[in-house]
Amino acid sequence: MAYGRQFEITVNCTDGETIHITDVDVDFSSVRDDEKEPNEADLTLWGLTPQTQNAIAQAGSTVSVAAGYIDEGMFTLFQGELISAVTIKPNEVYGLKMKIYEALIPFRASVTSRTFRKGQSLKDAVLQVASDMGLGCQFSKSASSLTLAKSVSAAALSRDVLTSLCKPVNANWSL
Repeated sequence: MAYGRQFEITVNCTDGETIHITDVDVDFSSVRDDEKEPNEADLTLWGLTPQTQNAIAQAGSTVSVAAGYIDEGMFTLFQGELISAVTIKPNEVYGLKMKIYEALIPFRASVTSRTFRKGQSLKDAVLQVASDMGLGCQFSKSASSLTLAKSVSAAALSRDVLTSLCKPVNANWSL
């Protein structure tokens, strides 16, 4: 039986410092969808010291949110890049309200230079592009059986290569 909720927020700051947070109040929400844009999360940490707030509030820091139960362990719920951080004070306690985008760097910057042949498994081709992006991926049963309708030779942003592979066979991809 699950008992003893626990969480840990880990922030890898751009200056190399790593901050682990386990003892403040937290508001967290995220939405995962099937859009091509990165998923986003809102995270507010209440009661941080001003020094900790300033250390965290650096664009480009990465943030990981893990939660679980003492008897079951913790699992990563969200991991992404800090896009904005604003100090708020709706009542007596200050909060650091953050916007985090998942997989933003691979989405924005990764490049794929590969050639794929007609008839090749779509799954195999997408796995290669995901590897170029530094990401893992999952496939529906129907997408796992698809093959490329035409040969594709690409040296482009990885997200554009994914679209070139998926669109001709009526498949979709998302981060």
